[in-house]
Amino acid sequence: MTEEFARERATDYVLQRYHLTDLREAQERLTPSQFEGVTREIANVQAQIMAQAAPQVQQARDAMGTTGTTTAGGGTGGAGPFGRSTNAPGFGINTPLGRMLPVTGLLIAINVAVFVAESLQPASSPDSPGGSQDTGVLAQLGATVPGMLASGQYWRLFTACFLHIGLAHIATNMLALLWLGGLAERFYGPLRFLGIYLAAGIGGNLLTGLVAPNNVGAGASGAIFGILGAMLVASRRNRAVIGEAASRAIFANLGQLLVLNIVISFLPGIGLWAHAGGAVTGAVLALIIPFNSPTYPRTYRLAANVLSVVLIAATLALLVTWIGNHGIPGLTTP
Repeated sequence: MTEEFARERATDYVLQRYHLTDLREAQERLTPSQFEGVTREIANVQAQIMAQAAPQVQQARDAMGTTGTTTAGGGTGGAGPFGRSTNAPGFGINTPLGRMLPVTGLLIAINVAVFVAESLQPASSPDSPGGSQDTGVLAQLGATVPGMLASGQYWRLFTACFLHIGLAHIATNMLALLWLGGLAERFYGPLRFLGIYLAAGIGGNLLTGLVAPNNVGAGASGAIFGILGAMLVASRRNRAVIGEAASRAIFANLGQLLVLNIVISFLPGIGLWAHAGGAVTGAVLALIIPFNSPTYPRTYRLAANVLSVVLIAATLALLVTWIGNHGIPGLTTP
């Protein structure tokens, strides 16, 4: 949040109350004492906006790793792997890799629970290994499969986001979710973060189904790439809120991460199209959904929240439809 941006917001707010278009018109139409009163009111509103935005500015500083606090075990808590403080304020659980916020923690817990359920599944055929690396098990539990779109199995766009193929797959994805999810949830808030995450996961799987329809795929990486794409765009889109320095720092750090992961995406067995679809979906949503900041107009904030609820409801509807017709895949019958 810059003083100039706060001043503009305060000026617009006060002038609208008096049905004035700009300060020049105010000076022409008002008496000197009235104009002085308006300028004092603008200054007061500006101070209120700056005070409300102070926590958001602190989050941006933490994201750059410019602050540090002494940890219980001694030493100084500094920036995490993506430039954010591992001791950032707010409700959550401190971990050696960063603060786990509520929605991020819930998503990690669901992914781990589903992975345990996968691992306990018996082999789908005599020649299959069983568990999370069994293609038959993955297909039964909801992975993306050949012909899923043509046969109307749209629920797989959602369920595949919570399935993983092997221990290394879920471990790397959950570490990435802990770091990136924590950063995004702090700036977007839990509702908007969850909406972008779920929509990006579905966007990634949808692109996979369209471009590589013969693949069997699973994993949260499409949704995680969506958060990466969203934060890259949002760091510039919301620079008036977090400040130019923080905006550049976050963009530079995450840009390097994106380049690295683009290279990794071309390795055999990696879901290139899920990554691409998720990243594009997240980036597009970041142009529409702003950071959770009081500096934006109330109607805009409300619209962003409503859109997030719609995104969450739409994604969950895919799962609810499947459960209603078929039971929980691999576990129950209708």
